[in-house]
This record gives sequence, structure tokens and C-alpha cells, in this order.
Amino acid sequence: KLKFGERDYAALERGKELIDDAVENLIVAFTELDWVFHVNGFRSTKYNQKISTLTSQIKQLGDYYLSKFPDGEVVVVSDHGMTDTKESINFQLEKRFGMPFSNGVSYFYDSLYLSLWNDGNEKLFNKMIGWLSNQDCGHFIEDKEREKYKLSDRNFGDKIYLLNEGFGFSPNYFGYRSLKAYHGYAPSVDSMKGVYCS
Repeated sequence: KLKFGERDYAALERGKELIDDAVENLIVAFTELDWVFHVNGFRSTKYNQKISTLTSQIKQLGDYYLSKFPDGEVVVVSDHGMTDTKESINFQLEKRFGMPFSNGVSYFYDSLYLSLWNDGNEKLFNKMIGWLSNQDCGHFIEDKEREKYKLSDRNFGDKIYLLNEGFGFSPNYFGYRSLKAYHGYAPSVDSMKGVYCS
């Protein structure tokens, strides 16, 4: 319910209150950096300002915790990495292959993923797979990877196409706005890795 710009400050203050109440095991989530990164990109002025503020808030809260629990431990974790968008992709699938859910092939794409379902039109389904396989901005996730990341269920798509690092679908069915940075690329990409320190 809090406005953007107030959420991390509220998390900091609530964390202090809980420490005052002698809550020794505590998780505090600062959430605003993600959106600042999406909207402004890496190394932008606003990103650098947010990193500086967030670093100060984390240090403040960590020091406050350790002043109350000197034998305690502070662990800092980032949930994922992110990378700047170098190119927006518009495959114009509707013009090229027809509207989704209308002709025996269903498809849905968000910022980075395109899911395809064969609903009975094998010829069109294979045509789409062939065309997408020839695009150099992404790849189909292999069955082994799908199993590893629990994506084997057909609800995720008969085939899943993932864009390469730095590309983003725009427009897409998740949001028409093109963002300056994304996360959610292949887990092997270095820019997607998180941070852990204690």
C-alpha cells in the first residue's frame, strides 16, 4: 500500500522496531532496487543513488541489530542479477502466424519468454518452431533444462523460447512498455547471479 520511494524506508524502520522487541531471527526485504534497475538501467544516476541509499540502510540496520545481539550474524542476499537491454525484439507473430489461441497453435510471450502450445495444427506449430530456431536473439530451452528447472509440465508450453542476454520482447502480453534492464535469462549467464555475504 505504500508509495514507491517509501517502501524500503518503511522496511528499515519496521526492522528496527522488531529488533527493539527482541526478535532475534529476522528477514528484512528491501524491494525498490529491482524497479529502479528495470526503469533506469545499470549505472544510471538513479540506480547509483538507490545503491548508495540501500547500502546505507543495510549497514544501518545491520549495525543496529549487532548492537542489540553482539553474537548475532547479519547475512545480505540479493535475489538475482540484472542486465541492460541492448535491443527490443518484436517478432510480429500475430502478422506472421496469426492470432494466438485462434488457429490450432497457442502462444504467449512476456518480457523474455515465448511459450508455444500445439493445439492440433502440427504444420503451423512446426513452421513457427522452424522460424524461431533461425532467429539469432534466443533459443529453445532443451528438455534437460526444462526438467532441471521444473518446467516440464505442458502448462508452461510444448516449447519454450528464451531470449538471449540483453534482449527483451516489446511489446509483449505482460506489459507493452520496453524496460531498460531485465532479469530472468538463462541461469548460466553471469549477470543473473545473486550476491551472498555475511
